[in-house]
Amino acid sequence: MPYPPTYPGMYPDYTPKGITMTSQTFLRPTALGARWGMSGSSIRRMAREGRLPKPVQISERIFGWSLSTVEKIEAERDKAAAAKRPK
Repeated sequence: MPYPPTYPGMYPDYTPKGITMTSQTFLRPTALGARWGMSGSSIRRMAREGRLPKPVQISERIFGWSLSTVEKIEAERDKAAAAKRPK
């Protein structure tokens, strides 16, 4: 096993057996940063600057983004990048 079992979404390329990623999965800044190849502090800065939607408050001190929100952002980003490519 490449990673220790923790919670779904912490390691984007790791899903423990029997657990499926759903839209109710939340990605915290570090997990989202790992998915996008940047640091968690960069993700928090992007949210603070308004370049990402506001995160959802999961508990008193924990926040993150739902997987469905992240996938929408990625789809929009991919669509914008495809539009900029020369034909």
